[in-house]
This record gives sequence, C-alpha cells and structure tokens, in this order.
Amino acid sequence: MIAALWETALTDAGGTVLGPFPRVAPALSCIAEETAFDAAVLDVNLHGQSVLPVAEALVARRVPFLFATGYGAEGVPAAFRNRVVLTKPCRIRTLLAAVAELVASPAGSW
Repeated sequence: MIAALWETALTDAGGTVLGPFPRVAPALSCIAEETAFDAAVLDVNLHGQSVLPVAEALVARRVPFLFATGYGAEGVPAAFRNRVVLTKPCRIRTLLAAVAELVASPAGSW
C-alpha cells in the first residue's frame, strides 16, 4: 500500500515511476533494460530478499538512490549507510523533497 501511495505522489509531482518492484530480479531487469532514469527509492527488504544486488547495480550505472525502510538506518547494508535513509512511515513531502534533492544533486555527490 505504501508503494502505491508513493507511486501516486511521485507521479503527481511530475515524475515517471518505473516500479514498484517487489522482488530483486524484476528490479535488476529494469536497471539493465532502461536506458536512463534519474533516481531510485529502495526498500531494504523485498519480500525476504536483500536489496543489496539492486543497490550495487545502481551504483554501477551511477544512478542516485535512497533507502526507505521500516528498519531505520541500522537495516541498511553497511556499504550503503552513507545514503539517505527515510524511515517508514514517512510523510509524502519528505519523500518528494528527498527524491528532488537526489535528482538535483551533481553526479557522485550522493
């Protein structure tokens, strides 16, 4: 339900949403197949699967991303604890501001 709500909010704010992807394999396929996208929002746990392979694929493509998780920063893989972490539930305006900041940031500053 949260993913659908966030998808609507991001779309209403002018974004194009490629997901949500509840599993790792479809997310990796999207990353491999899409020619360009501006940012990603990742949950740490995708139906029991770690999102780590998705995060690594985004790093390889130099796509900025943040984590949105109910686990808090402690739930984020250690290699990515320098990323923005939104703790669910969070306000829509917080999500939109964080995504806008990712998109506006110079490459590599995230």
